Amino acid sequence: MSVQRLLSYFGSCILLMAIGCHSVPLPSPNVGSETEMAWQKNYNWARTNATANLDRACSIFKELAADLRFPGHHLAQIRAYEICTGTEEPTLDPKLMPAYVQPLLIDVMLKVADRRKDAALEMQLAAEKSKQNLPQAEKVKWMQLAIRRARDLKDVETEAQLEKRLYTLAPRLNPAPKSTEYLRIATDLRMARQFSKARSFYERVLKSSAYNMHQKIQALKGLRLSNKNVRDDEAHIESSMRLVKFMRKLYKAQSKSGYVRDALYDAEVYYGRAVWTLGRASEALEVFKNLEKNLKGKMPLAELYWLKGRMAEERGDLDQVSFLLTKASLEKNRDLELRDKILWYQAWNERRRGNLPMAIGVLQRIDEATESEFTRARALYWLGKSLIENKQVDTGREMFQKLRKQDPLGYYGLLAHHELNEPIVAQKTKTVSEPDHNVPVDSVTAQWLAILNEHEALTSLLDISAKAYQRQKSQSDEGWVYLFQHYARAGLYMNMYEKLSLLTADQRRNVFVYHPELLFPQPWLDEAQKAAAQFGISEDLIYSIIRQESAFNMHARSGADAFGVMQLLPEVAEQLSERYKIPYTQMDDLYHPRTNMLLGAAHLKELFARQKGRFILAVASYNASEKAIDNWMKTRFRGNTLEFIEDIPYEETRAYVRLVIRNFTFYNLLNSKGSKIDFPAWVLRLEDGSV
Repeated sequence: MSVQRLLSYFGSCILLMAIGCHSVPLPSPNVGSETEMAWQKNYNWARTNATANLDRACSIFKELAADLRFPGHHLAQIRAYEICTGTEEPTLDPKLMPAYVQPLLIDVMLKVADRRKDAALEMQLAAEKSKQNLPQAEKVKWMQLAIRRARDLKDVETEAQLEKRLYTLAPRLNPAPKSTEYLRIATDLRMARQFSKARSFYERVLKSSAYNMHQKIQALKGLRLSNKNVRDDEAHIESSMRLVKFMRKLYKAQSKSGYVRDALYDAEVYYGRAVWTLGRASEALEVFKNLEKNLKGKMPLAELYWLKGRMAEERGDLDQVSFLLTKASLEKNRDLELRDKILWYQAWNERRRGNLPMAIGVLQRIDEATESEFTRARALYWLGKSLIENKQVDTGREMFQKLRKQDPLGYYGLLAHHELNEPIVAQKTKTVSEPDHNVPVDSVTAQWLAILNEHEALTSLLDISAKAYQRQKSQSDEGWVYLFQHYARAGLYMNMYEKLSLLTADQRRNVFVYHPELLFPQPWLDEAQKAAAQFGISEDLIYSIIRQESAFNMHARSGADAFGVMQLLPEVAEQLSERYKIPYTQMDDLYHPRTNMLLGAAHLKELFARQKGRFILAVASYNASEKAIDNWMKTRFRGNTLEFIEDIPYEETRAYVRLVIRNFTFYNLLNSKGSKIDFPAWVLRLEDGSV
C-alpha cells in the first residue's frame, strides 16, 4: 500500500494529536441500566486484563464490537483488532470508522503491523505517525522506524523519500549535507541543545558565499542565542557585538535600505539591553546615545527614548525621565503597545515626582485610550491610589469598585478587593445543561469515552466539536462552558486554552467568573501533594507556578530551553537530582509531571530559603537570576512592595510575579473550606518571613 493510498484510506479527517495531560480523574456519568453497567464493567476489565487473560479480553471486545447499541462499539472493534490473535484475527476497515478514532487507529494499526511483521504497512503508518503533533524526538523516532522498514523491504525509492523527509524534519541527522543546508542544520542542532556543533555550522554559514545577507544575519542571531542558551554571558555579549559590527558595516554600504537600517537598530538595541542587564549601564547608555545620533530623523525613535528614560529612572534622575518620555511621546509611533508603555511610565514618573495631579491626568488618559484590558486595569488601580493620596478618597474608591467589576480574575482586580477591605468571593457556579445550547458535541459519546478511559479518542472528538462550534453563527457563553467542561474533565487544558483564546474578552470574563475551576485546574493532584509534602511547599504555590510556566502542557519547552510543567532547565534539574536523589537521567525526563514537580518543588524550597521566605522574591527568582533580584532590592525597593513590583525592570519577571500572585490567590480560594477569603496580604511582605 503506498503512502498516498494510505492517506486516502484514512481520508482528510486525520487530526493532529493534541498533547495534553490526562491525569485528572474523569467523573463517570450515571450509567443507569444493567446493560450499560455491564458494558462499562466489561470494557474496562478487558482493557485492564488484556495481557493476563488475552482470550477472555478478546472475546469481550468482539462481543461489544458487535453490539451496535454500545456507544463505544467502534472502540471495541479497534481494541479487538489490537489484541486478538490466531486464525480468526478480526479485520478492520478504517473508512468505516468515525473521525474521532483516527489517531488511535493509527497507533493500534502500528502495533498490529509490528506483531504481524507487516513491514510495508508498518513503514507507511510510521511515516504518517511522524506527521502528528508530537515532540521532535518522537517524530524522528517514527521516521527512523519507517526508514528501517523500507530497508527491510529493499524499497530503495521509498527509503530515499523517507530519508528526505527525515532530513527535512531533523537536518542535523543528514550525514552528507550540502553547504546550502548549513543554516537549517545549525538551527536544528541548537534546538537539540548541541550548542558547540550548532555554533560550528553557524560559522560555516558566515564563511560561505552561498548565503545572502539575510541568512548571515540569521546565523549571527543563532550564534547569539546559542550563547545565551548556555548562560555564557561574555560569549553572549561578544556574539551580540559581532552582529552589531556586521550591521554597521552593512549600513555604511546600504544606508538607504530600510531593512538594513531597521536590522541595525534592532541589533544595537539588543546589545545595549544585554550589557545593561549585566549592570554595565554606562556602556549601554553610550550605545543608545550613538544610535540616536546616527538614526535621528531617519526612523521613529520612540522606543529608544523610552529605554533611555528607563535608564534615567534607574539612576533616580526623574526630571530626565520626564524629558525623555515627553520626547518619546512626540515621536511618530504606530505601535499601540509602545504608546501605552510610554504613557504608563509618564504617569508612574509623575507619581514618584510627587506630581499627583499630572499623574492622575495621564492615568485617566490611559483608561480612556488603551485597547489593552491589562493596561486599563493597571491604570485604574494606580488611579485609585493616586486619587486617594490626593485627598479624593471617594473618587479613588469608586475606581477600585469599577476595577473590581472589570477585572474579577486579574491581579489588579484582586488588589482592589484588598484596598476596599472586601473579601474575595467565589461566585456561585452556574449549571450548564445540554439543552440550553447547540454545541455540536455528542455528549453521550464523550461521556462514554471518558468512563472507558479512551482519552485519545476523546481529545479528537472534542477538537472536532470545537472547530464545528467555532464555525457556527449562533454561539453562547453556556455553550463554550459546556465544551470547556468536557476538556477540563479529560485534563485537556492546552486544548481548552487554545479554544479560549478564540473568545472575546467579555466572553472569557463571563465564562470564568462563574467557573474559575476551569482556569485554575489541579491535575496530577497526588504528585503535587507528594512534592509539596516532601519539600514543605504549598501545593497551591506549585500549581500557581505550573499555571504560569506551562499552562499544564507537560511537553512545554521554552525558547530558553526550559522543559515540562514547571519549566526547568536541564542543568538545574541535574543539580537538584544529585542533591535530593530524585531520579533523573536525561532532559526528556522533565516531560514527566511527577519528576518535574519533585524537582520544581525542590527548586522552590531552595529559592524560599535563600530569599528568607519572601514570596515575591522567591517567585521572581524562579523566573530571573537571583543576582539581578538582589540588585533590584538594593536599588529599587523604597519600602512599598506594590511599587517595587511595578519597578521590576524585567518586563517578563514583572508580569510573572503579578500573575503568580493572581494564581496563588485563586488556588487559595478554590481550596478554602468556605466560599470567600481575604487577599493573602502576607505574600506582599518583603521583610523576613516563612513559606
